[in-house]
Amino acid sequence: MKQDESATAWCRPTFLIVGVLVILGLFIRVWGLWDYYFTPDEALVLRISSQPTILKVFDAAIYHPHPPLRYFLLHHMLYVSDSLFFLRSMAFIPGVALIPVFFLIGRRTAGIAAGIVMALLVTFSHAGMMLSEVLRTYILGAFFVSVGLYAFLSYTEENRLKYLYYYGGAMTLGLLSHYFTIVPVVAIVFVWLGLVARSKRQLSDLFKLLLANLPVAVVALGGYVFHLSSRNPHRWWLNIDKERLASQFPDNLPGFAV
Repeated sequence: MKQDESATAWCRPTFLIVGVLVILGLFIRVWGLWDYYFTPDEALVLRISSQPTILKVFDAAIYHPHPPLRYFLLHHMLYVSDSLFFLRSMAFIPGVALIPVFFLIGRRTAGIAAGIVMALLVTFSHAGMMLSEVLRTYILGAFFVSVGLYAFLSYTEENRLKYLYYYGGAMTLGLLSHYFTIVPVVAIVFVWLGLVARSKRQLSDLFKLLLANLPVAVVALGGYVFHLSSRNPHRWWLNIDKERLASQFPDNLPGFAV
């Protein structure tokens, strides 16, 4: 009974601290949304995403060296509104969501104090704040990678199959957001292989390793074959002329500096 009461006493201040950090993180990121106009890169992304059909969006995006999830999301968001605040919610929402995710990772690995420290770091990280305020894919990819990492850590401790589904889904979405996701995936695979080498159920664990990373491998292979290697992503930039460049920057988007 005393142990339960102690756990409850720990939970209440912990939830309060994390909740305050989430509110602070949201306030800081929303407040800073108007500190940046649309950059040329953001305007180009919006131009690609505003194509009339999703097929034309993907056809235009093949020249841009990033996976398609950002363009897919923005294409449908533009049907709702083209306001600066709404479009950049694609960045600041996962940026704020990183705060509780980092807390969970820290708590899972080293306890509540470590979780609070990690939440503090991501709340007031300059890079985290800045990338949550622009139409870039880094913060979206970081969110999915962090969720995948938490799922992997949870699986190693609890050995529950549902965490493998979460891991595979999160890392696949991370790879569809940005190709840097392949780096933590490879690192996790090596750690997993090390754990399997120490396990008595080597065959079953190897099968789980293959199954969990199969969608990630399929997306990585598809991205390389149909995107990165089929066309030079930088060729469009090298051959761009003044008239074509001007067409990428529409002047009817709020927040765009003309």
